[in-house]
Amino acid sequence: MPETWRYLTKTRIAALRQHAATMQAMRTNLRLGRVRNPTWFTDAVMNLELGMRLAWRSLGAALLLAVTLSGCETKITKVSVACRAGDHPTQPVRWLYTSKVDPSLINQIPLAIDITLHYTGSDPRAVPPITTYFYREDGAALRVASSAQGTLKPGGTFTYHVDTGGYSGALNAAGQGRPDQLAFVIGVDGSYFSGVMSSPTCGRWADRHLDLGKAANVPDLKDRHPLNLVSADWLEVSTLPTAAMRREGAEVSTYAFFKAPIPLTEIKNVTSVPDDVTKQEAEVGVTPATPTFDVTGEPTPAAGSTPPPAQRRKS
Repeated sequence: MPETWRYLTKTRIAALRQHAATMQAMRTNLRLGRVRNPTWFTDAVMNLELGMRLAWRSLGAALLLAVTLSGCETKITKVSVACRAGDHPTQPVRWLYTSKVDPSLINQIPLAIDITLHYTGSDPRAVPPITTYFYREDGAALRVASSAQGTLKPGGTFTYHVDTGGYSGALNAAGQGRPDQLAFVIGVDGSYFSGVMSSPTCGRWADRHLDLGKAANVPDLKDRHPLNLVSADWLEVSTLPTAAMRREGAEVSTYAFFKAPIPLTEIKNVTSVPDDVTKQEAEVGVTPATPTFDVTGEPTPAAGSTPPPAQRRKS
């Protein structure tokens, strides 16, 4: 709710409480016979009661309008994307697996994209969640659902760090198009943006930014179920373990892999994503009771120095 409406609502409630106290005192005086003109006094009390009812209606309308306005906060309509090596994070990252893995496995995460949300609103708002779909036409699809705790300030930005979690090989195993290219769609606040990553250079620009366009289609995941990572299902697409979750600072991303062939569908038919991390994990068979093991990646050191080895730690 915008701060202005918080203030107005608080002020109206305080006035109504004062109004109610006045009415109660008037009734007490009337009952105890302290009123010289009972008829006039009774009319005054009735007028106050009528005023109270109107005031409560006004407050209700104000609250409804405030809730409506809070749902109409400025949405994200501009996104920029740059790519980098997936095993070179900008801050410490933990990839969570459902089986023990060798720390060098993060070298199998060849590409990542940094997705920057550009906010043009005049009031602070929470950082919205995003959904990234990686796919090849008529191939498999990887859905990465990302959320973060944070606030976007007016005119501010927020950058999500999203990677393919070791699923690149499985994504490239089937589908049309060049095997070194991977299409993606980013969904945020009801807007969808599309682009293409190409290995090993990511793109054609020196600053590694990727050209984006308004997406017309997304992978059709209706009535599709992602692979269960706790069972042997993931062996159907890859001989390497694949991550179930990624944590970096305030960000959390979950992975859901859908086997080929996955056709494309219009944006208007996009399927909803479970609205919290626990539900997203449950889709791929991961529950609070599931043992998880994590690989930690450290930020890229200064040029010319040797990268520190990844470390393994059991959750």
